[in-house]
Amino acid sequence: MKNDIVVKLNVINGNKAIADTQKLNSIAASFFKKIGFSANIEIDLKLTSNSEIRKYNQKFMGKNTPTDVLSFPIFDKSELQNISKITNNNFLLGEIVISTEFAEKEAKEKNIPIAIAVEKLFCHGLKHLTGIHHK
Repeated sequence: MKNDIVVKLNVINGNKAIADTQKLNSIAASFFKKIGFSANIEIDLKLTSNSEIRKYNQKFMGKNTPTDVLSFPIFDKSELQNISKITNNNFLLGEIVISTEFAEKEAKEKNIPIAIAVEKLFCHGLKHLTGIHHK
């Protein structure tokens, strides 16, 4: 029987209190197991303001507006397929940047805890890190 996937989540800057890192680790581990990964994963998570995420969005996406979440994968989808089969190593897959202001607004509008709003945005970011995109 395979060992469970270990996800190391590095929370960078921002208000760490609004994110349940244990829950985010669990979500990520389940996600990667579901898509067939057997490698241990490392992800950088940056919690930031609308002002800062707008700068990222402008620089990397060409859009001069704030957004909810951005993902910066290190590997493309074809490289991920090879990495997903390797075990006993940690791979930094990339960085997810979440606007805490957007998460707070969403939490208020939907009457949910901010940690839940952050989890939803984190899931969205995970998909982008693995090459799943929307139009």
